[in-house]
Amino acid sequence: MQHIENSKYIAFTPNGMKSGLNRQNSSSCFTIWDIKNGETVNVNSPIEKLKIGHARERNNLTYQNGDLLFSINFLDTIYTLNTCGDVKSKRFFKSEIPSLPLEYVESTNSMLHYLNNSEIRTKYFYHQANLLEDESYFMTRVVKNGKFTNLLYSKNSGKSVLFSQFENDIDFGLKWINPLILDEETLITVTEPMELISQFEEGSPVDSEFYKVTKNLTIDSPLILIKYHLNF
Repeated sequence: MQHIENSKYIAFTPNGMKSGLNRQNSSSCFTIWDIKNGETVNVNSPIEKLKIGHARERNNLTYQNGDLLFSINFLDTIYTLNTCGDVKSKRFFKSEIPSLPLEYVESTNSMLHYLNNSEIRTKYFYHQANLLEDESYFMTRVVKNGKFTNLLYSKNSGKSVLFSQFENDIDFGLKWINPLILDEETLITVTEPMELISQFEEGSPVDSEFYKVTKNLTIDSPLILIKYHLNF
């Protein structure tokens, strides 16, 4: 669900959950909901004719600067839409590894068969939407060789990078990130204190920023917010 204006929100509801809603159009997976008067209006969706088994989405609907960024898991297309559901542009993945064929995800049963088959998982890659974008960067997540991998694309340089881990040579902290917010070339993540404590216990230079922040953490500490400044 994303706030679009005033008291209005737009919600994405997967096909498998439609029966529980009072909908004017059962073929639509987008609904604009006015929380002030309770009115709902269904709008267009570019994926209604696709037969894809439902999997829980992570972050597949983002509203920014008047446009909606939208995709779903296993789909190799990322849509930019207006709030009426009209497609303004499309983006596609290109890779030396083929994307997962549609036949593997046309139903929940076939999708589960794929997820339990290690040979298939390493042969193909697929998109698991975690859509983030600002004026300079676009970011999402793909599963490659059976592992979660972040995709970061620079609009300024035209370059992209895939990474599941990175060498943290600045503060000797975590080697992985869980992207939540991308804004003004800053990537924001949140992590549990125990993740930092575990990294701390492996050893880090006492003069590092990571050591200074982490040395007083306990399991009762609140969630930790981490900011990365992007430049490539």
